[in-house]
Amino acid sequence: MGKKAGAKKEEVEAAAAEAKPAAATEAPQLQELTMEQKKELAQYDLIHKMTPFLDRHLIFRVLNFAQESGIFKSEDLTRVELQLLSATSMIDYAVEKYSEIGEEAPESLTERRDSVVQQLSSSREHVLQLLEILEDEDKVKRIPGFKSLGELCDDFGIEPDVVEELAKYARMQFDCGNYALSAELLKHYRSMPQATETMTSQHVSCLWGSVASALLEGQVEEATELILKLDEYLESTKAPKSEVLVHRTWLLHWTLFAIFSTDKVDPKLLDFFLNEKSLSIISLSCPHLFRYVGAVLILQKRL
Repeated sequence: MGKKAGAKKEEVEAAAAEAKPAAATEAPQLQELTMEQKKELAQYDLIHKMTPFLDRHLIFRVLNFAQESGIFKSEDLTRVELQLLSATSMIDYAVEKYSEIGEEAPESLTERRDSVVQQLSSSREHVLQLLEILEDEDKVKRIPGFKSLGELCDDFGIEPDVVEELAKYARMQFDCGNYALSAELLKHYRSMPQATETMTSQHVSCLWGSVASALLEGQVEEATELILKLDEYLESTKAPKSEVLVHRTWLLHWTLFAIFSTDKVDPKLLDFFLNEKSLSIISLSCPHLFRYVGAVLILQKRL
C-alpha cells in the first residue's frame, strides 16, 4: 500500500490540521466584472440548487470556482467556507480563512485541533497492525482470495473490529482533507471479503467515500469506474424507490465533476448521464441539470 498507510504519529498530527482541499488547476486571471454584469450573471447561478446534493468537500470546489468568477463578494464566500469547515477536521485551513477576512480564529479551534489529533492517533494505533499488512504487496495480493472475513483475520492474526476501524480511519483522513490517503485506505477496505453477498450499508458508504476522494484528487478514471459501480448497485438494490431516487440524484450531480474535469470522457459515463433513466430523474427531481445535459450534448458531440 505504500508508506502513507503507516504514517508516524507526528505525521498524523500534522495531517489533522494542515490538510486543506487539494487546489484545482489555477485559472487564468479574469477581467473584473461590473456590478451590472455581476447581477445579471448571478441570476443564472445554480450553486444554491447544486449544493444540497454534494458532499461538503465537493462544495469547496464549487465555491473556489465562484471565487474565481468574481460574481459574488469574496468575503461572503469565505464565510460560507468557514461554515462548511466547522463540520470538518481541516483546522488550519479554517484558521487561514479567518485570516483572509481579517479576523482572529476562535480559541475553540485550537481545542478542536487537539481533539482531532487525539482521535486520529487513537484510530491509527487501533489499525496499525493492518496498516503494516497493507504495506506488504504480497499480502495485499492475497486479500481478494479469502472467502470470508474470518479467514482473512485468522490468516493475518487480526481481530475483525480492526477491519471495520479501517473504514473509520479512512473517514477521519477524508475529513482532514487527506483525500489521496482516504482513497487508498477505502480501496483496501472494499477489497476485503464481506459477511454477506449483498453490499452492506458500510460498504455502500465507503463506495461513496471512494468516489468523493477520487473526484477531489482528480482521478477521473477511478472516479468513473466507481460511479458506474454505484449505478450498478442502485440498479439491483432492494431499497425503497424513494431512497434510490435520492441516491441517483446525488450521483448525477457528482458525475458532473468527472465529466467536466477531462477532455476525454469515458463513453460509458456519458451513456449513464444521458440515458433515459437519468434524464427521467433529472426531469423529476433536478431539472436544473438540463443545463449540463445541453452542455454535454454539445461539447461531447452527442447531438
